[in-house]
Amino acid sequence: MSRMRFRARLAIGLVALLAVGTIYATSFSNYPIIDRKHSVLADADAANFKLVVEEFGLAHRFGNEYQAHNRRIEDNAQKHKIHHILYAVVAHPIYLGLRALERLGGGTGERAVYAVNAVFTCVNIVLLAFLIRGANPNRNPIWPFLLLYAFSLSTWLYASVPESWPFSATLALAFILYLRRPASSPLAAAALLGVIMLNNFTLGPLLVLVWIRQLAEEPKWGRFIVRAAAAGVTAVGVWLGGLLVFSFWDASLRPDNFVRYTLWFRQFVGANLPPTSPYVWKSVLTNLYVNAFVSNQPDPSIPQEALRATFGHSALGTVAVLAIVLLGIVVGVRVLKYTRDRIAETGWRRALGSTPDLWPAVYAVTMVFVTIALFYPSGFLYSTIAVPLIVAAVARHLHLKATPDRVLLAACLVLVVANNIQQVMIFRRALAGM
Repeated sequence: MSRMRFRARLAIGLVALLAVGTIYATSFSNYPIIDRKHSVLADADAANFKLVVEEFGLAHRFGNEYQAHNRRIEDNAQKHKIHHILYAVVAHPIYLGLRALERLGGGTGERAVYAVNAVFTCVNIVLLAFLIRGANPNRNPIWPFLLLYAFSLSTWLYASVPESWPFSATLALAFILYLRRPASSPLAAAALLGVIMLNNFTLGPLLVLVWIRQLAEEPKWGRFIVRAAAAGVTAVGVWLGGLLVFSFWDASLRPDNFVRYTLWFRQFVGANLPPTSPYVWKSVLTNLYVNAFVSNQPDPSIPQEALRATFGHSALGTVAVLAIVLLGIVVGVRVLKYTRDRIAETGWRRALGSTPDLWPAVYAVTMVFVTIALFYPSGFLYSTIAVPLIVAAVARHLHLKATPDRVLLAACLVLVVANNIQQVMIFRRALAGM
C-alpha cells in the first residue's frame, strides 16, 4: 500500500471513529432520569458510575457499600469503586480532559462524563480491527465487521452511558491480542491478567486462554499442570497485590475486605433460580447472543423477555433477529467444522492451543458459564465482552467473495443498523417521559 493511500485510509478511519464516538456520546446524554436512577437503561448502573467517574479520588469514600435498606446512589458508587477500581482510575482523567474540551467549546462540561465510554468503545473498534486483521485468511474487508460491532445494541447503549463493562471489553481484547503473539510469555500474560482483574475480577476466566496455549506448548501433563498452576498463582497474586496497594488509600479495597464484601453483595442481589433452570439458560443465551445485537421493544431496561417482546412488537425487529440468528448458525457450524478439522490434523491439545483464531469463539462460549456463575439476569450487560469476540469469529469464518456470505452479512448490517436506530429512538422517547 502506498504512503498516500495509507494516509487517506487513516484519515477516513479517524473521521469515521469521530462520527461514531459523537453518536455514542450524544445518544443518551440529556435524560436526567439516567443521572438519578440506576438500571433504567440496559441494566447499566450509569447514575452510580457517573458519580464515580466525576468525583473519583483514591481516598474518597462515596457511601456505605453495606447499606441494605434505602440504598443511595452514593452507596452503590462505593460498591463500584471497590469492584471496578481500575475503571475509575482510568476513566476519571479521561473525563477531566473531555470536560476541559467541552468547556473550551463553550459548553458547561456537565455532559462530558457521557463521552468517556465513547472513547473506550472507539478504542475497542481499533483493537477489534487488529484482532480481525490477524486472522483473516479469506482477505475480507474489515470495515463491515467493525460496523456490525459498532452498531450492535449492547455496544451502542453501553458506549453511551457511564459503565465499566466497555472498558472490560477493551482489556479483554488487548489481552487476547497480546496472548496470540508467538513471542509473548504465558506468565507475563497471567501477570497482565492480574492487572486487568482490578477492573473486574470476573475477567479472571480469561486465564482459560493462557491454559489452552500452555496445553499446546507442554506435551507432558505433569509439567503442564505445574505451568498452569504458576499462571493462576501469578494472576491472582498480581490482582491481590494491586488491591493491597489501593487499600493504602481506601481500606475497603484490602483483599480480605474485598472478598468479604463480594460474598455479602452476591447474597444481597442473588438470583432466585438455580443454574439448572431452563429459564436461566434461555435468558443467558438470548441476552448474550441475540439481544446483544438487536432487539425492538419498548422497555429501555432490556427485560429478560426482550426477545419475546421483540417478536410481539416489531416486524423489523423480528426480521433483524432472524437474520442475526441465521448468521450465528452459519458461523457456529463453520467454527465447529474448523475445530474438528484442526483436531483431526494436530490433536485436540494443539488444535486449541496453537490456533489463536479459535480463541475469540472459545471465550465467547466461556461467557455463558461466567454469566450463569455470576448473575444470569445481567447477560445483556456482560455481552459487552462477548459481542466483539463473536464479531471476530464471524469475520474469520465468512468469505465475502462468495455471494451467499456477502448477501447474508449485507442483510444483517442493514437490518441491525436500521433496527437499532429505531430501537434507540424508542428508548429516548421512553426515557424522556420518565
